[in-house]
Amino acid sequence: MQVFSDRLVEDLGRLPGGRHTFLAQVCAARGRRHRAALQALVDAVGEPLATRVAGLLTSFDNRRFFQGVAELTVAALLERGAFRVEEVGGGGDWLGLRRRSGAAWDLVVLAFIQRSRVGADVAAAKRLLTALDRAGGNRRYLVGIQRPLPDGLDTDEVRRAVETWLADVERGRWEGRYAIFKDAEKGVQIEFALTGRQVRFGSRVCTVLGPYLAPTCLLAVEARLLEELERRRQGRRAGRPTLVACVGDRPWPVSPGYLRDFLYGRARSMEMRREGEGRHLEVELEADSGATLFRDPLCTDVGGLLWVGREPSDPSRVHCSVHLNPWARTALDAAAFPSTPVFARERDGEKGLVIRWHHRAGPRVRIL
Repeated sequence: MQVFSDRLVEDLGRLPGGRHTFLAQVCAARGRRHRAALQALVDAVGEPLATRVAGLLTSFDNRRFFQGVAELTVAALLERGAFRVEEVGGGGDWLGLRRRSGAAWDLVVLAFIQRSRVGADVAAAKRLLTALDRAGGNRRYLVGIQRPLPDGLDTDEVRRAVETWLADVERGRWEGRYAIFKDAEKGVQIEFALTGRQVRFGSRVCTVLGPYLAPTCLLAVEARLLEELERRRQGRRAGRPTLVACVGDRPWPVSPGYLRDFLYGRARSMEMRREGEGRHLEVELEADSGATLFRDPLCTDVGGLLWVGREPSDPSRVHCSVHLNPWARTALDAAAFPSTPVFARERDGEKGLVIRWHHRAGPRVRIL
């Protein structure tokens, strides 16, 4: 099935405006490589998914377009393992999977278009650094930007606060090595830490960390995921073993450790084990790790979560990891995902469950 016909590409090339849409960008001359990759994925997954995603990939609505990209990507990842898409839900809100063992599963694909603030965040951090370099003094310090800086941040106000802080440090009026500049109304929180070193020339700022986007990112994912699972619990698909895929249009700004705590809870201990030439991280969970996503009653039927981020520069690869739910009613094993890093149950520990990485070759996975 040809999705991007020559006629469609030609018509979009003559269409004024619309360059903000993913469809127009893919059909432009620069999008030839991505267009070919999407067509190859459509050919690979076949029916019934091909017909569904063909309608999504020819939509000017970016959300619908990327939903099609997300479903193609996840289907390609799963077919390299133990699953194949055999059914498309009537409303398109779920896909039916069949394991090679014969077991039937549902797949829910949640597509996320992340706000592109990378350029703005870098520019704002540079303006802040330039202002801090005028603060004077000879003490070196680290800067931690806890939240994205607003475009209209008054960097001179931050500089003056830092000058006051450093002056108090010099006079012995400041206890400890840390300080915080906070403006709740503007959503600004910047932390400072003295390194204990002094410098006479050059920048006093030795490192700028952040902004930290993971908390905001996971809050958005959690809200949408729980809403979808609540809807399924009250519908006809209740009780079906389910896989959930969260697919971002770029790599997620969430570290593996932060995602692990979000899904499983606090770690009681961690140990790096060597197996041959590879190393594998084992984590023993607290027996009572508090409220976590996988322990939520709505996740009883969720066997695992696929965490996928598209690689903007290479349409044949994605950043992907699979996290299996050890408390699910229907359990999955790591062997179902042979080409993907999998975080799954290993054994019962002394005081809690032990989980570890399997097939830990790296997060960049080829889908074509």
